[in-house]
Amino acid sequence: MELRVVKFGSSWCKPCGVLDKNLEGKNYEKIDVEKEQEEAIKYGVKNIPVVLFFKDDILVERKVGVFTSDEFDNIVKNILDNYAS
Repeated sequence: MELRVVKFGSSWCKPCGVLDKNLEGKNYEKIDVEKEQEEAIKYGVKNIPVVLFFKDDILVERKVGVFTSDEFDNIVKNILDNYAS
């Protein structure tokens, strides 16, 4: 079972910076929508920040906007509980 978390954002996006601070110490990848437009288009990213949660390379959750560290933990726990291999 593999969980991959990807945050789409941009350096000029203030809410993206707030989300990064909220998720300090969490394991996630960052993708800059301006530098990697094809990835953003591939996943239908229209608003930032958006965090995509993949379980075994399948998109299982999408969270748009700023949220807390606790909300992140709850999403991860729910995914691991509900999508057990």
